[in-house]
Amino acid sequence: SERIESKAMGKRRDFIRRWGFWRYVFAVVVRRMGRLGLRIFAIYVRPHHGVPEPHDAGDGIEFRILEVPEVRPHASDPELDMDESFLRLAEHHGHLCIGALDGDLLVSYIWRAFGPTIAENGMWVRFDPPCRYGYKAFTRPAYRGRHLQSAMAPRTDSMLNARGYTHAIGMVDVANFASQQSCLRQGNKLVGLSGWWRFAGRVWTFSSPGARKYGFEFFDPAVEPPPTSTP
Repeated sequence: SERIESKAMGKRRDFIRRWGFWRYVFAVVVRRMGRLGLRIFAIYVRPHHGVPEPHDAGDGIEFRILEVPEVRPHASDPELDMDESFLRLAEHHGHLCIGALDGDLLVSYIWRAFGPTIAENGMWVRFDPPCRYGYKAFTRPAYRGRHLQSAMAPRTDSMLNARGYTHAIGMVDVANFASQQSCLRQGNKLVGLSGWWRFAGRVWTFSSPGARKYGFEFFDPAVEPPPTSTP
């Protein structure tokens, strides 16, 4: 138990050293609210033409748009957190995966959706066109710090513009400062907040005016069934 406590104290010190004491306090409060069923997310938007120039992410990294059948061989790796049920849902709704590969190894990815999409804890999100939604971003620990997510963003903008999707929209937990920093580095702008409160078997959702401007809101599929497919 002493070893666990020492490790926890070390994580706290590292967090405070990187983000500051008051952000640490904020993160603690947010986690405690989460135990009470309240989740709050920062909503970010960027126009596709506003993305900074791609940067060099290092030798040997290839960025590609991956169809679901191309992703499926990688899904057996538990570190990537993609099971068959997730892939079937993504394929059914026409989602695309943007991947970073080191040789044959998928080292980082993010998914793109174009209509109502499953979020987390059973909740879904919707948003208005011409936005597309980025979700489920992941980078292997050994490759973090190379800003692969920032490098992936520009690779698909021109293709999505041609399809009529001119803006990116996404969400980040309000206490996930590293991901928020990554969003800003990619040229995103914070436009508002959105979330839900689950209590006593019911769910209340909320969105700030800035998020509602883009039609961004959560909904409970148990109350409002999601569409069977999206364009």
